[in-house]
Amino acid sequence: MAQSLACWSCSELVPEGARFCPSCGAPQRLDPADEERKVVTVLFADMVGFTALAERRDPEQVKRLVDALFERLTADVEAHGGMVDKVLGDGLIALFGAPVAHEDDADRAVRAALGMQDTLRAFRDEHPGEHVRMRIGVNTGEVLVGPVVGSEYTAMGDVVNTASRLQEVAPPGAVYVAEATHALCSPSLRFRAAGTVRLRGRDQETAVWQAVAHDTAVVSRRWSSDVEFVGRRPELALLEAVATAVLAGRSAIVGVTGEPGIGKSRLVAEAVGKIVDVASSTLVLEGSCAPYGEPNVWWPVAGGLLARLGLDREGSPEEVRERAIRRLEPFGEVAGSGDEFDRTVELVMHLLGLPSTFDPLTPAATRDAVVAGIVGLIRRRAALGPVVVWVDDLQWAAPLLLELLESLARQLVDLPVLIVGTYRAADAAIAEWPPAVEPSFTMHVSLEPLTDVESARLVQAAAPDLPSDVAREIVQRSGGNPLFIVELASLAACGASTDLPGTLRALVAARLDQLTASQRALLDNASILGASGRVSALRQFAVELGQHYDPDDVTELERLGLLERDGHRWRFRSDVVREVAYRTLTKQARAQRHAGVARYLAAHEERAIEQRAHHSATAAELVCELGSIVGVEPDIESSAIDLLTAAARRWNHQGAHRRALQVIDRGLALTRDEDARRVELLLERAETLVELRELRDARMAVAAVREVAEADGDPILRGDAARLSGTLEQYAGNQSAAREQLADAVAIFREIGDRARLAEALRARGFAEIFGGSLAEAQRFLDEAALGFAAVEDARGAAWVQQHLAWVSFLAGDHDRSRERLATAIAAFE
Repeated sequence: MAQSLACWSCSELVPEGARFCPSCGAPQRLDPADEERKVVTVLFADMVGFTALAERRDPEQVKRLVDALFERLTADVEAHGGMVDKVLGDGLIALFGAPVAHEDDADRAVRAALGMQDTLRAFRDEHPGEHVRMRIGVNTGEVLVGPVVGSEYTAMGDVVNTASRLQEVAPPGAVYVAEATHALCSPSLRFRAAGTVRLRGRDQETAVWQAVAHDTAVVSRRWSSDVEFVGRRPELALLEAVATAVLAGRSAIVGVTGEPGIGKSRLVAEAVGKIVDVASSTLVLEGSCAPYGEPNVWWPVAGGLLARLGLDREGSPEEVRERAIRRLEPFGEVAGSGDEFDRTVELVMHLLGLPSTFDPLTPAATRDAVVAGIVGLIRRRAALGPVVVWVDDLQWAAPLLLELLESLARQLVDLPVLIVGTYRAADAAIAEWPPAVEPSFTMHVSLEPLTDVESARLVQAAAPDLPSDVAREIVQRSGGNPLFIVELASLAACGASTDLPGTLRALVAARLDQLTASQRALLDNASILGASGRVSALRQFAVELGQHYDPDDVTELERLGLLERDGHRWRFRSDVVREVAYRTLTKQARAQRHAGVARYLAAHEERAIEQRAHHSATAAELVCELGSIVGVEPDIESSAIDLLTAAARRWNHQGAHRRALQVIDRGLALTRDEDARRVELLLERAETLVELRELRDARMAVAAVREVAEADGDPILRGDAARLSGTLEQYAGNQSAAREQLADAVAIFREIGDRARLAEALRARGFAEIFGGSLAEAQRFLDEAALGFAAVEDARGAAWVQQHLAWVSFLAGDHDRSRERLATAIAAFE
């Protein structure tokens, strides 16, 4: 029997695995018992004049008034997809992006704030004499969300405090927005720079913006880009063929689908641009559907039409009607004349949400009248030149809007009208849009990720001066998503932080929060394991954590474009997805899971030193930051240092010196000054930098080793420092200094009788003599080194000596002997 859980929103029971509550419709991604790190937009509202209201009225009357007002304000928050976190007397805190994220949570919060100010103005109109005002602060950032004592679900972090302090400095009636929120908002929101302010408890001044209005006529296409169009040649050719048919006088209806950021709007813009280039009289009506806040189902089409006519909702109904008549009169060929003109005026008033002759009609009659009116307007305009009706995000469209688009294509088949919609095909209800609309041309275009070649070209177009290795990394991280590519390239070009841009985090987080609980758990586990791995490891990980594992979840995540599977292996299609999934886990959860993976590897794959070192070190780093964590071994730091040291030696042994350097630095960060293993890591670091020929850093590293050697009176460490210093001087071309330092190293190791280190010092001295001294001297030192390596049974050291001796023979002209020694060295290395 399936287990039922309580909905976080309405507390009604929800079947396990359900994505939405059957009672209230709230998304059910997050179990309230869990904690997550999420990027959230916080709205903090506070009443001004509440105290005076309470002084003049009876407490019961005050409570009823306040309850009625806060019920309306809460409705504003929820209509925009937010959640009221707390009501604190005369204040309110709302969260946008928790428990479920949307890609436009910043927009939602600011629109909700503006709507709340409108609600309060209406409340004052209904209660003359009351002078209550409201200050609102809005801020965006990473918080910890989850349950705390006395609260089912809340957000904790400095982001909340900053939102509170923003509202403190806002004038009554204003909405103040932090820079982080402003940067994420779409062009449809208008702001006024409010300068910089000093917030309470802050040393530095903070840039602040005042939200002014939401312009519904502006399309909220936040992912537009001026970067050169790359790839998509077959898809563009199809749309250009449709454009040719439209220019010839036929209507067409086209659906373009794909995941967020895949380039749907950019492709459409390219095709529409071709039509405009050929016919300058083309009218382009752009709109966008939203899942919240816009009760007018016709607005994605009507808003663009009215914006072209210069009409908006500002002013009283009488003023708007007069303005509509004035604006429509010059467009008589479109608006019509006589009774037709009057009907057009009434249609405009209805579409603007104002009183009109449409009001007494039944819903069915209203629908028919609106469709007929819009079809008539576009028919008359299409007689003058091509018309393009372009609507984004059709997955959120009301059925009536879809019917309108199909009616336009069907009824205007003999006119140059292109209906094009973009959407995400995850919603089965619209997955096959558009249906066949005869006799119009009908086409469905599905976009896939860019190829690696196309991705590389897009990186070059977005940031031409990036180093090739950085460009390759961006291609690998992006998974072929054009938005990811452009954002990552821009970030790399400006030398900014390696943190993901807020736009990408919001976009991906919104996708992840639509997964079922088991799918999300599997993806979170995958983010801990790395960029790729075996499918069986996902099952084992789930079992170790006591989670239910469903192999169909892997298939579904592959279908959604989050993972890719090749036989028995999986990988993240985009590293951006992995990073966002990983960052939503609390640091405690990350530490526990990394420690769990390390334990599993120790028990089942003991030789996987590098992976064990990574997971142990990550857990240890988090323990250092947070303190002891339940489920993480108390000695995790010590075991991590041992594993990192072993891993560094392995990487160096394989010649992967840069990887070794990264591992060494992680180990050094975990060691304390008194830890003897710190000396081992310092020496390994110096060895690595010498191998990398990074002379400046290597000198500093050798100096650090020498300083420890002198302080501890350690002759072995002093000898190692001399050997490394001699090798450095050789690389720098200072032969006399190289001989001096290497001679010191040989003398020290002879004196203490360390045959292995002596052999290594002799090898270094012999190698230094090959190109800067005497071949006879080189032969003598290398022969002694060979005997030393043989005595300590170091086959690798002996192989290096044979390679050096091959050089001696070659330079002496004995090529046969050189080939013989080189063959011996190669065989030993193999």
